[in-house]
Amino acid sequence: APEAAQEVPWHAAALVGGASVDRVLGGHTLDQASTYSFEIGFNAAARDPLQHALPLVYTEPDLALSVLRNTCAWATPEGDLPYSLDGSKNPFTAAFRPSDSNLWALWLAAEYAAATGDLTAFDAPLAYHPRYGAAPAPLREHLRRQLRFFLDFVGRGERGHVRILNADWNDLAIEESGVARDRMIEQGSSVLNSAMAAWVLPVFAGLAERLGESTLAREARQHASELRALVAAAWNGRWFRRAYAPGGAPVGEADCWLEVQPWAILCGAAKPEQARALIAHIDLHHRSGSPVGTRVKWPADPERLAAGTWGLGTLGGTWFAIDMTLVWAAAAVDAGVAWDAWRRMSLGAHTAAYPEIWEGTLSGPD
Repeated sequence: APEAAQEVPWHAAALVGGASVDRVLGGHTLDQASTYSFEIGFNAAARDPLQHALPLVYTEPDLALSVLRNTCAWATPEGDLPYSLDGSKNPFTAAFRPSDSNLWALWLAAEYAAATGDLTAFDAPLAYHPRYGAAPAPLREHLRRQLRFFLDFVGRGERGHVRILNADWNDLAIEESGVARDRMIEQGSSVLNSAMAAWVLPVFAGLAERLGESTLAREARQHASELRALVAAAWNGRWFRRAYAPGGAPVGEADCWLEVQPWAILCGAAKPEQARALIAHIDLHHRSGSPVGTRVKWPADPERLAAGTWGLGTLGGTWFAIDMTLVWAAAAVDAGVAWDAWRRMSLGAHTAAYPEIWEGTLSGPD
């Protein structure tokens, strides 16, 4: 891809340049900036610095480790990784607890260890935020507590899937569940996070074994096996359902929510024929007529589509964070789709499709 010669170095420079020193916790954060920092006034969504640090494992591993340590220091001594450290001051985040945050920390830690071979980093002590008044603990203990929090507190909801809590990535899954919000937060479940956990937990188990935590590794693998089977059972004949609402219909029965589909393939829940049908469906519908990415949602009801009652908000636009996993999953199923999806994410594709719209042609947060 000729555009890669320009764009990959550009993105790499923007990513490293966005790293900020944290004078309270130490280390670096990859602040979300944008509306979060410059309008609302906080560095939020722990998943984001953890996700953005993944490529740094291969280009700036010391910075990736610094971001991992910094973000783990957000967590409580019980392993709860909050949406924002200043959430208590902000009505938006005061009671906002996503269910996927810990998974990103476990993934980044495992990725760092696998790529660098550096296990001594996990024995280095790491302080908690001063607000907790807790003694420092080795990084490995921070991660162990986060795993325990994910397994024991986040736990399981409807039909045995990972509880959805306030959000699992897409905040709208709760709103479209058809049941009371409080009930969905308490008892509803996320097929997305079940699928992601079915991939992340065995990867983290590999690190746990290398650190001598064989019991923890076995438990992580057992949970992953159970979740993988539950995700497989969420296949509705066309795609994987998005979430389960207590006493309500499954979310994603009539609409295909993109974010869960790649993870279902990656974690091994999708049979080969299902994976092929799924990528073909996404190519035909989610990608059709979209020159800059893959829509995160597409209706299955042709009458509703023809009537135009689905709306732009229902389709949800395109997101690099989800195209990322789609490209990864599709690469082993249909390399042509994967390659084309990757190239549609380029800034060059955006400029060619929308030459009059400069927004989106520079690297940016979120």
